[in-house]
Amino acid sequence: PDRLPVVLVGDGALMMSLGDIDTAVRHQLPLLIVVVNDAAFGSEVHNLDLLGLPSRLGFYNDPDFAAIATAMGAGGITVRSPGDLAQLAEWLADPRGPMVVDCKTDASIRSPWIEEVVRRQIVFRQKVRGGAGARPAPAHR
Repeated sequence: PDRLPVVLVGDGALMMSLGDIDTAVRHQLPLLIVVVNDAAFGSEVHNLDLLGLPSRLGFYNDPDFAAIATAMGAGGITVRSPGDLAQLAEWLADPRGPMVVDCKTDASIRSPWIEEVVRRQIVFRQKVRGGAGARPAPAHR
């Protein structure tokens, strides 16, 4: 109870759980929700790209989570650069109720770890299908 809970969540995951913001507002929980917002289901987009499959359906309009949070009764801040984080200082000094920090990121930037995960998936599929020459399973369309 003496520490501030922090949730780090992707934008796609938050869209599927917006009701949790309402719960935090109703109970006035001091909760910091940091949204990594690339306007895409990032992991899926990168996986599809690395597999050579179309990824266009993994993108969507850029939701304004700060505005959504404010409309629900929480605090909301949009971060486009490190300087924007200064807005958070006042709330951190006396956190009352939930605060949503919508961190806009670039969907084209891919972490090296995801490339390694996809590479391992491809190697595993090749082994399961009978050898190094086997091709990955076709995508369902």
